[in-house]
Amino acid sequence: MAESARDFVERAVDDFDGGVSDAVARLGEATGAHRVWLRHGGSDVVGFSDWAAPGQAPVAEVVAGLPTRDFGWLIARMATGAPLLARTTDDVPRAATDERAAMAVFGANACVCVPMIEHGELVGFVGMDGPPACDWDVATVVTLTQFAAMVTAAGQVMVAQRARQASENELRE
Repeated sequence: MAESARDFVERAVDDFDGGVSDAVARLGEATGAHRVWLRHGGSDVVGFSDWAAPGQAPVAEVVAGLPTRDFGWLIARMATGAPLLARTTDDVPRAATDERAAMAVFGANACVCVPMIEHGELVGFVGMDGPPACDWDVATVVTLTQFAAMVTAAGQVMVAQRARQASENELRE
């Protein structure tokens, strides 16, 4: 994971989306997830990246175009800074109908999702789902939280670097 983080941060300014896509794939492969997804928006960076293990349907086809209000329960939870660790669908409250439906569509049994926070505001989230009886635990939440912080920080660096470059270009003119 440390190598992935270093590679991502080095690429972030010039190829943020490519770096995110590669990092999401590495995370999925390292954790044994069926799918990993990252929705980010903040620091003028907005996008969706996902990865699916061979034989698994990608998330993007279903959720990339959905407004976040379609996952109101999850967004509300993420906005509080609280992660989600659901070892089975039964760990997701019945009130989270959109979230439970999405898990059912993909045959997801376990789900971990953590918020991406920038300046105290929710700017996105990173999640993954997997097979039944996967051994995800608090350590998995910590790993995903570190990953989310890395992407958020890289987004901030990219925006700052682009602003600096624009300012330098203006001064040259």
